[in-house]
Parts: sequence; structure tokens; C-alpha cells
Amino acid sequence: MLKIYQNGLLKIVKDEWTETDSRFIKNVEIVEDNEYTIDDYIVCDTEYLLKTDERAIEFYKNYTRQIRNSYLEQYVDSVVSNPLRWADMTEQQKQPYIDYRRYLLDFTEHYGWWYEMPMTFDEFVN
Repeated sequence: MLKIYQNGLLKIVKDEWTETDSRFIKNVEIVEDNEYTIDDYIVCDTEYLLKTDERAIEFYKNYTRQIRNSYLEQYVDSVVSNPLRWADMTEQQKQPYIDYRRYLLDFTEHYGWWYEMPMTFDEFVN
């Protein structure tokens, strides 16, 4: 299958090569034509999927969780897991890290979270 775009619309076509007179001729036949635009799709494992497809949603969920986990490691664990640094901080200095950690842990609790990216620590505190 080959996907081509015409006027912003995705067209899924059947792609075949045939040999004629020692030359290869490409025959393209449109199999599916729909009203979706390229923005309605994501590439997932070299396949175009509608963003509402279960496999696409699972891809988004995994990707967003990876981002969230990296933010936890980068912004929270690096401070909280350092007992000397944490002990030197005032309660007022600690509170943004506590709140941000809770925000990240609760991030996946609302519907549609997989279409959003969690805020960085700087975005969260400003």
C-alpha cells in the first residue's frame, strides 16, 4: 500500500509494479479516499494511523509516559533524591518540587491526557 496526498487529503492506494517489454511500469490504483487530512494521522511503526485509532492512542500514551518519567527523573528525582541538597532547602523551596511531582503523577488521570505533553518544571512554576 502507498499513501499519497492530493489537495491535503490522504489517499491510500494499491501500489504494484509490472514488467512490460523489459521495463517496469508502475500501476497505481486508489483503494480508499476519505475526508481526513494529513493532520488527522500519525506515523506509527511506518504505518499511517488515524489519531483516534487504538494503536495510535497506545503509541501516544507510551510516548507521553516516557516524557513524564523523564521529567520526574530530570526535575524531581535529581533534587529530592539528594539528601544533602534536600535538607538544605527551606519548606518554601521544597514545595514547588512536591507540587510538581504530584502534578506529574496525576497527569495520566484525566481523559485525553495522551494528546497533551506534561509541563516542564519551569513551565509549571512560572
